[in-house]
Amino acid sequence: MDETTTQAGRLDGYRKEIAALRAQAARDAEAVRALREALIEARHWHDSRRDDLGKQPPNNDINWRRMEHRDEIDRIDAALAATQPGEPRDEKP
Repeated sequence: MDETTTQAGRLDGYRKEIAALRAQAARDAEAVRALREALIEARHWHDSRRDDLGKQPPNNDINWRRMEHRDEIDRIDAALAATQPGEPRDEKP
């Protein structure tokens, strides 16, 4: 084989690899989109339950349950921030 044929073979291999990476990126983006939708739904649910509990006469149980929903909302907000589309982030150990 001459050098041109070898280079053409390498280029074809690179093109296939790039196509596979793009397909994987599209699948990953769809999975992240679905995850974000589920997180947003869960956040709305917790926010609604927290608001409903706030309309009841306060007692220790209701206050504790409201705080549990608030904590869950905070965790969901952190997950949403971590899955925000845009520039890649540096991972910190």
